[in-house]
Amino acid sequence: MNAHTAHPYARWAGHALLALCLALAAGCSSKHKQARYAAPAPGSNCFAKAVPTLGEGGLAWGNTLSIARQKSMNNCIRYAGRSGGTPNTCQVVMAKCKN
Repeated sequence: MNAHTAHPYARWAGHALLALCLALAAGCSSKHKQARYAAPAPGSNCFAKAVPTLGEGGLAWGNTLSIARQKSMNNCIRYAGRSGGTPNTCQVVMAKCKN
């Protein structure tokens, strides 16, 4: 008995496992990069999130609600454009300040 007939499924299973690993690795590497959300700067009490219809959105922090909203819109436009989305559809969907 040689190695090919002793375990007929071993070779098939090895190829299937290799194909699965390659498919998973390719799927992860082909995804667009996630939007970079900066940590809040000291003293930044407000945050806002803006998202486009298609593509990546943006989250931003600021000292006031209006600053956070404007920064999140700028980030949304930038990230949506980079991700092949629709930057002209960005809208602020959440804006809050910590107490």
